[in-house]
Amino acid sequence: MVDVATDIEIKQIEIEQLYPYIQVGFDGDEELLELYKLREPDGTLEDLVADNILNAIDFAKENDVKCFSLNIDGIGIGFTVLSKDFLYSFGLNIYCRDKETVLDWFGWVKKGLGADFRVVLYKENTRAINFFLRNGMEVFNEDEKVIYLILK
Repeated sequence: MVDVATDIEIKQIEIEQLYPYIQVGFDGDEELLELYKLREPDGTLEDLVADNILNAIDFAKENDVKCFSLNIDGIGIGFTVLSKDFLYSFGLNIYCRDKETVLDWFGWVKKGLGADFRVVLYKENTRAINFFLRNGMEVFNEDEKVIYLILK
């Protein structure tokens, strides 16, 4: 995959290196933590990070995944986990979510995965769902807990 973002440095890393990038990707995002608490009432930011890394490791056992660190000026700001045609997991620090940075990141994802890639999100994550819908993705399925989006 090729970097297309102007300010973001996107580097492939091993899954074992993912933890600090997940941590910084979620740090300070109180809304995300509140969404997590809907599923895990006593959950903390550390629990959210730990759950995310464990889920990525489990997913990687059965799927070919590529993990990426997101950096600006050498400082970690988030992460992305991709599979063949699937945006599995992602996080960008709330203080780095300006329109240009987020759209640069999404452009990189689209270029790397191509048409028809999918993402699955918990239904309560309306902020992310709305972002993807505004940027060309469509709902193709849903159940009680999650919504499935595809880029057409």
